[in-house]
Amino acid sequence: MTRWLKHKRVSTANLLESQSSYAAKRLIKKWRVRTETTIACRAAYTKFQEKRDLLYTKAVFRELMCKHHRDKALVTKLSNTAAKFDNKQIQSAFQMIRNFWIAKKNVHDHEKKISSRNIGDCLTKIYRRKLLSHYSHMRRQIHGDKVVEKKKKAMFGHFISAQVRDAFKRWK
Repeated sequence: MTRWLKHKRVSTANLLESQSSYAAKRLIKKWRVRTETTIACRAAYTKFQEKRDLLYTKAVFRELMCKHHRDKALVTKLSNTAAKFDNKQIQSAFQMIRNFWIAKKNVHDHEKKISSRNIGDCLTKIYRRKLLSHYSHMRRQIHGDKVVEKKKKAMFGHFISAQVRDAFKRWK
């Protein structure tokens, strides 16, 4: 390289000066590259930390959700079991109410039959009494004249016998 520089007629002082300035520039450039690399590494590290924190957060959230789903499934199962039990109790209560209603209906129907039979008997008696009354009235009207005549004869006989008695009593 010195031959080349001699060939180009570059002085040693210029050479040293240019080399030292070049070295300083290289050092500054290296330092800048190291600084940029450090900054980039720190940024990558913070990104990595954020990503890791996000992954941990997601994992914890996923586990909490799994726990929540397990708890929810347990509560749902317990609720369904309780609902089945309650439904059986409600069904039993409604069955009791239905049986009570059927018993009351049967009693009511029986009482209605008895009442209707009693009412029928009463109405039959009233009808027969009324019918007998009409028959008696018709018989009286038919035989009324004979009865009136008989009554007149009986009354006439009574008065005559009473007059005869009175006259006999006076004579005595």
